[in-house]
Order: sequence, then C-alpha cells, then structure tokens
Amino acid sequence: MEIVEHILVARGQNMVGGKPKPEAAACVLRLVGIAIRDAASMGFRSSSRVRGRTPDWLCTAADARFVRVSGNGDDATKFHFEVPRFASAAPQIYQQQVLFAMRPPENDTAFDLWGDALVDIAKMDRGSDRFDSPFLRQLERFRFAGIDSIELYGDRLPSERPPVFNKQVAKCATDLFRETPEPNHARVMGKLDTIRHHDRMFTIVLASGEDVRGVWCHEETGTLTDLWGKEIVAEGQAIYRPSGSLLRLDAEAMRPASPHDKIFSKAPTPIARHLVGMELRRPQTKTAGMSVIYGKWPGDETEEEILVRLKELG
Repeated sequence: MEIVEHILVARGQNMVGGKPKPEAAACVLRLVGIAIRDAASMGFRSSSRVRGRTPDWLCTAADARFVRVSGNGDDATKFHFEVPRFASAAPQIYQQQVLFAMRPPENDTAFDLWGDALVDIAKMDRGSDRFDSPFLRQLERFRFAGIDSIELYGDRLPSERPPVFNKQVAKCATDLFRETPEPNHARVMGKLDTIRHHDRMFTIVLASGEDVRGVWCHEETGTLTDLWGKEIVAEGQAIYRPSGSLLRLDAEAMRPASPHDKIFSKAPTPIARHLVGMELRRPQTKTAGMSVIYGKWPGDETEEEILVRLKELG
C-alpha cells in the first residue's frame, strides 16, 4: 500500500517547541480523526455521515496513523501522520471503469480533501461540494485551548500558502452552518442513470439534463438495480448547500414514475428559502388586517352560497 506523510503544524502557547500539553495534543488528534473521515466521505459520497455501516475501503482510505511529534524551538509542534493514497486504499473502486464524477483523484489522500474543504470554508464558498452541515458543525465545536492555528502540509497541499484551521475559519464554518437551509422531505423524478453498489450512491438525470446525486439509505440495493435506466421517483430528505442549491438526496424510497409525477421533475428547493426577505408581520389597523373583515360576515348564507363566493374570490 502506498503511504504518504502529512504534517500538521499546530501553533500556540500549548504547542511550544514540539512539547505540547497532553490535553492540547489530544484535541488535535481527535480533530484529525474526525475531519479526515468526514472529508473522505464527502469526496466519495457527497455526505460526511451516511446511515449504516461504513464500507471497509472507506475506513482504510481515512486510516491515518499518528507517527510522532517534532519541533524547532518556537511556538509550534509538528504532528506527523501517515495515510494511504485513495487508489491504494480502495483499488477496487478505481479499477471500475464507470463514468461517475463523484470520485476523488486516485493519488489524493483524506488529508488532501480536508485541506480543500478548509480552503473553501475560508473563502465562504456557499456552493462547495466539499462540506455539509455535520462537517461544518464539527469544526465549529473545536476548542482552541492554547492553540492558535493548525496548518496542513504534505503531498499536493501547497507549502507556500497551506490550508489553515484557526478561529477565523471556525467562525466561517459557523456562519456557513447557520446559512445552510434545513433539510426537507422531497421527491425527485428522472432517469436513474448511475448506481454504485459499493457505497449506495446514485444519480438521477432530470428532464432538463441536470444531474441529481443521491445516497440510498438502505443496505439492500436490489430496488435500485431493478429500476436502473428507467424513469423513477426517489423520495427522501433533500440536503442543501449554504447557497440553497441541492447537494444530494438521501433516498428512503424509489419507485417507477407515472405521468402524474412530472411535477417532481425539478431539483427540490428549500421551503424556508421562499420566505427569505418577505415581511410576514403586518400591522393591525382600522383599515388593514383582521379589522377589515372581522364582524363583516353576515352569517346567514348557505354553504353553497359561501362556496360560490369563495370561488369568485379565487
């Protein structure tokens, strides 16, 4: 297996000279374990957390080993890690000749993807595919106790301007998390174009030609295989980016489409997004609000007359 070294340089009063305080070192190590797992999952599945058992190959791809610490007498400690390249960790994935965009470059590592995500978060890239709400939430919760910053080095990560995680980036993660619309139940109609058995990913091609990525939430994938290449309706939770665009669909059910399902042939949009910028509160005065209609209904109309009047009002 081809192994790559990555180095994290942690700076701060609890990281002096390569002799970190135990509690500070523990915070860094815990962050690394979670962050690279989430980054690898995002890279392959557009989701940092997927219900069910994590595939063995993905566990191997995010299997970073802490080797040692070093320092050079300043306020920094270097944490040395080893991690496999994706092609080496999951050869069966890269040997498959499939036309599917959701697959990181074979020479990348989980640290590379974490660095890419940190760069996008620092830029407040609201349309990024490299993070979702759980990913952002984990960064938001990191405790910078005696740690000022953590820089990522190694492999293809730039040494001149390395990806960095600090309080400012954590604040960006918080802001992006708060901007991300809540998931909502949705249906999507289109052609089931691609299925990946090894991680339950699929794509649906809408009538417009747009692709919708999804994750099948069940271990059994027979339903997807039976519907491959057909017009289907997938139903589940729509997960959004901070921009409000659809990131993926966590599908709970899938069935053949009918002519009545054409209403679902567009990518879902957040429910709350329609209310942004709208002033829902209205002042109650003598000429506006409930005062205009309160007490004005005669009360002696028949149900038929009421229905006719309501129809006239549209």
